[in-house]
Amino acid sequence: MKTLFRPTLLAAAVLSLSSIATAADLADGASRRVVRYGDLNLTRLAGVKVLYERISHSARDACEQVNSRSLAAVAKAQECTRQSIARAVAEVDAPLLSSYHSARIGRLTLVAQGGG
Repeated sequence: MKTLFRPTLLAAAVLSLSSIATAADLADGASRRVVRYGDLNLTRLAGVKVLYERISHSARDACEQVNSRSLAAVAKAQECTRQSIARAVAEVDAPLLSSYHSARIGRLTLVAQGGG
């Protein structure tokens, strides 16, 4: 079964259909998350959306989103989440997933800049 490991700052994915990739912990106390996607068809948008949501949820959990008034702590958690999602998408190496991620990031950038 295809599996994705999610540490705090690094995500690694299946290197082949039968092997599991490992990821090094890059931060103290890094937690790992497993995202299974063997049940999904990554050549279809529906499967890609489901996997992207699983990755995003797992990244938010692993990066310990904080309810803090400290902007630095919130920014650190958001950056961790962003990097974890990007690395996971790159490691899965599915063209439609990569395109979907790029479109999401582009839309988020426009919203952050006040463009829509």
